[in-house]
Amino acid sequence: MSRTDEIPVPREAKDRVLRWLFEILKNGSLAPLGVNVPKPAAPLPSDVLQVDVRRSATDALFRAEDQSILHIEFQMTSTQDDLRRFLLYDAGVLGRYRDAPKVHTVVLYGPHASPLPPDQNFGSISYTVHAVYLGQQNGEARLNELLHKAKSHGRLEQEDILTLALVPLMQHHRPLWQLLLDAKPLFEYVPRAVRDPLLYAMVALGYAYETAPNRTKLKEVLGLMSIGQEFLEDIMRDALQKGMEKGLETGIARGKLEASREDVLEVIEVRFGTVPSTVRAKVEATTDVETLRQWHRLALQAGSLPEIEERIR
Repeated sequence: MSRTDEIPVPREAKDRVLRWLFEILKNGSLAPLGVNVPKPAAPLPSDVLQVDVRRSATDALFRAEDQSILHIEFQMTSTQDDLRRFLLYDAGVLGRYRDAPKVHTVVLYGPHASPLPPDQNFGSISYTVHAVYLGQQNGEARLNELLHKAKSHGRLEQEDILTLALVPLMQHHRPLWQLLLDAKPLFEYVPRAVRDPLLYAMVALGYAYETAPNRTKLKEVLGLMSIGQEFLEDIMRDALQKGMEKGLETGIARGKLEASREDVLEVIEVRFGTVPSTVRAKVEATTDVETLRQWHRLALQAGSLPEIEERIR
């Protein structure tokens, strides 16, 4: 398939798609992608407070079935600097989740990423990631396997749905619009609540690699598939903002609120030790994000714990 005439797609768009996929398909194995790690069991907050009181966030973080931590990243390029960044992040994860026996880091690379050695030696620190180069995988074969499995078993597992979503980033000889039409029978084996978001994800991940004529044809095909005019007006923005997030809006807001509370409590704990019970209760009971932002700044700037107790009451 020709990958000429590419257009830029915001990296955060792809990150958001991948994060969403792993959150809704959290019990799926990564084995179909060639990754032998425990299955994710429950999503975790993906922002980790580092020793310099600076917050870092990853694409997705999960507690695995064996209580280890599964750290998933999606990268369009491959650089040594990224691996150093992942290493520092994983150190923060081990500091936060002290009961975790280990961290498994899985990096999904886009079609143009150049392979890097998975094992990195930084002197006294050895670091290994599970690298999946999607552009080296046979998307045509994967699609055929999924079609055969659906017809034979009458269902698709969560890992199958994840694989289907990633097929547009794999090697395939069909344009994306044809790929979607050929994959359409598989959507009957996908839970109804996941069908539209899955389609949005496939389009969002593959759209940047299409030629202009194929993009035009893609919009026509999506119209025939009854996606809706709003989606067609701006395929990336509507897919991410109006389509995929429509059913998740409440959950996202709740997640932001929870993360804001954790921000406040963690900074206080890092700077002053145990958080007073009265302060913790007040923070956990607060539902206003702006108030929590103000308290976060207070926690960073306060000269003493009594000052915090005086102002958070």
